[in-house]
Amino acid sequence: MRTDWCPTSRILSTLRELLADEHPDTIRVSGNLAFMYRNEGQWNEAEELKLRVMAMSKRLLSDKHTDTIRAMRNLAYTYGTHGRWNEAEESWLQVMATRKTLLGDEHPDTIRAMRNLACAYGTHGRWNEAEAIWLQVMATREMLLGDEHLDTTRAIRNLACTYGTHGRWNEAEALWLQVMATGRTLLSDGDSRDGQPYRNQEFDMRYRM
Repeated sequence: MRTDWCPTSRILSTLRELLADEHPDTIRVSGNLAFMYRNEGQWNEAEELKLRVMAMSKRLLSDKHTDTIRAMRNLAYTYGTHGRWNEAEESWLQVMATRKTLLGDEHPDTIRAMRNLACAYGTHGRWNEAEAIWLQVMATREMLLGDEHLDTTRAIRNLACTYGTHGRWNEAEALWLQVMATGRTLLSDGDSRDGQPYRNQEFDMRYRM
């Protein structure tokens, strides 16, 4: 992607001239430009800019500020999408630990960070770690949302995929039967996002913002 015509890049250059590299507005636009780099597949540029945003947020705000955690999360997404699982795992561990401290184990943002860490572990072939986290995610969602909530069903499905990929067929089968039964109930109630939410698909490794 050329940046000489990109509005975000031009805005960033102007802000740097008028304000400073570490002004909140400059940092915010830098994060937006990094996101554009990532979408264009310019991983090195995206990573460099996201690292800069995270460092500035830590220095100006704190390790536990919302903007800093968001910058860490965005960097983790970039690492994961680029197949750099060690760095992604390290970043997601930091995000998860910080969210647990600030928000608690049962907050949706904490559970979301746990889910993404489990995805990173699973993609990296670290099945034991992935299983342990998926069990926590599933138990928490069952407690907070109920057995038949879509998010609970997704957690059960991902744990089933983890078992199946690991060759633990009996445990995978039991969970897939549970997913199938719940899917029928939800679909009969008209609760479907894309018309096919319960296909027997590969482990969903996609990161969600």
